[in-house]
Amino acid sequence: MFSFCRKDKEDEIKIVPFVPKLITREIQFDGIMEITIIEGRDLLIKDSLSHSSDPFVTIEWGGDTRRTKAITANRKDPKWEQKCLFRVKQDQKDWKIQLVVWDKDLVSENDLMGCVEIPFNCIDKTMDIWVQLQNKKIYDQNEGKFAGFIHLKIELLSKEKVEVEFWKYFVRLVDANGDGVITTEELSYLLSSCSTETVENELKSKEIIAKISKESSKNQCTTDELANFFTSKENTFVQLKCNPITLEKLPENQTEAVYELYCQMDRELNQHLSSGWVTPEEASHGWFLGLTEWALPGDRYTVQNKPSLVNKILVQDRQSGLINEEFIPSAVSLALRSMYQNKVSKMIFDDGKMLSELSHKMGIKYSKPESIKNIEPFIKTYGIDMREALLDISEFKTFNEFFYRKLKPSSRPIHQKDDNKIAISAADCRLLVFDNCDEAKRIWIKGKLFSIDSMLQGLNSAIFNQSSMAIFRLAPQDYHRVHFPVSGKVTKIYPIPGKLFTVNPIAVREEDVNVFTENKRTLLFLESEEFGSVCMVIIGATVVGSIVINVKEGDIVSKGDECNYFAYGGSTVITLFQKGKIRFDEDLVERSLKPLETHILMGDSLGRACST
Repeated sequence: MFSFCRKDKEDEIKIVPFVPKLITREIQFDGIMEITIIEGRDLLIKDSLSHSSDPFVTIEWGGDTRRTKAITANRKDPKWEQKCLFRVKQDQKDWKIQLVVWDKDLVSENDLMGCVEIPFNCIDKTMDIWVQLQNKKIYDQNEGKFAGFIHLKIELLSKEKVEVEFWKYFVRLVDANGDGVITTEELSYLLSSCSTETVENELKSKEIIAKISKESSKNQCTTDELANFFTSKENTFVQLKCNPITLEKLPENQTEAVYELYCQMDRELNQHLSSGWVTPEEASHGWFLGLTEWALPGDRYTVQNKPSLVNKILVQDRQSGLINEEFIPSAVSLALRSMYQNKVSKMIFDDGKMLSELSHKMGIKYSKPESIKNIEPFIKTYGIDMREALLDISEFKTFNEFFYRKLKPSSRPIHQKDDNKIAISAADCRLLVFDNCDEAKRIWIKGKLFSIDSMLQGLNSAIFNQSSMAIFRLAPQDYHRVHFPVSGKVTKIYPIPGKLFTVNPIAVREEDVNVFTENKRTLLFLESEEFGSVCMVIIGATVVGSIVINVKEGDIVSKGDECNYFAYGGSTVITLFQKGKIRFDEDLVERSLKPLETHILMGDSLGRACST
């Protein structure tokens, strides 16, 4: 949980707690959110030698991360007075703002001083608040220790207000002598600056001024008159097609074009936060640490042609909108890169025997009673919320029992459970969706031998030619039971022996590693009234040797029913839908094309059956 504090108007020194409340809106907000980071108070001192800190703030909204300057004076109670603008859409009402304070270090990694998450649905039109920081890891949902306060001002700017302010500013740009009057020549220049097409701008400018003045002989109007005209329904003349400064193409939707230009306009006029980062961790890196990155800025997370250069695995949380750098222990990351991005190692591990032996040994180790000593360190390392578990931690007799633990039914509600036309996520996972196999290969799966036919070993492969595909990747920290995404009848279960390569993107995106066609897997075919033939490809991975199927051929299942569970490690389920049978949710498709995995929970919406 998080907490707010509000400044007491009668006593500016006193800060009293403010309890957040959900804001009920008749119409979901769609516009610009302006956040001003004013000052901090009682911040933690991180440097034990100098007993000082050089604090700066990062603020993230849906993968757009900004950064303030670092303060080197009055470090405990710093003042920033910097602001930033974020685009907010109607479907982002449940997202969160993440604010993190760091101690700048010129050489080593910057130290985290405190963080807080602020739900957007608790934000009113205008707010002047103090937020209380907690000293804990980013994304950790547990309570942390008090780490100081940050003073914020937040204002929600409606579409109408943004348009008015934008056009007032934009019109004044072409008022050459600053007299508040726009001539036909100046207006013609304005029209030319926001369109890449050759148009008769002089004739258009005369027509606009004639409409405003209602006199065809006039050749000028005031800046306010012109700004008001551009925001009125009469404006059919101006189509913003390119940025007048950078000449970059703008969104076709004119409202989105105005939003984009407004944010850039405001950045020119005011002291703003630096931009260009995806996550708070990335924005916090100093210059020296940046030199050690494996990839160049901009290619760090979504390299397609050279996936081996990807330095971090980014996942966007569907509920909060925050983009996380997936936690992988350093030793594990180094081992994966050594095994899958090194030609010599590939030759050693290519036959799969060593990984199979390792998986077998790990399976035995984690099934012994003494393995329970690994449970609490695992929970702490990955920040697992045990309040969701059906059993108490003391009731698990082995680590594997804990690993494939069941959850309380209330912790994973099924989206529109009674509507069989809605498909759901089969697991807690990092999800990608693609309309066809070619798209999946172009964007994500790089194994040279990958095809639907090779993955299914020819079994019913003709039915799933050019099928839609959902890839559910389960990381070690995820709930490791898989459920049915749709209702139907189990028609066939077909196990396929194979290797046990990791399903981590480091391997999946290597051309010489064919994870989905060479790994041990089980094919489960399902016949659904709404979705037609569906195939779940349940894939084992390194240290996941056992795939336990909980149904048999002929069973009638409902979406959300349990299908199988995995023992220790990461694993993947690929679900194939016949071509044209499912329309995946737009937000999932949009992120997959970047490509960016979506962190999604079992039972969340996946898509809808297409009407035939």
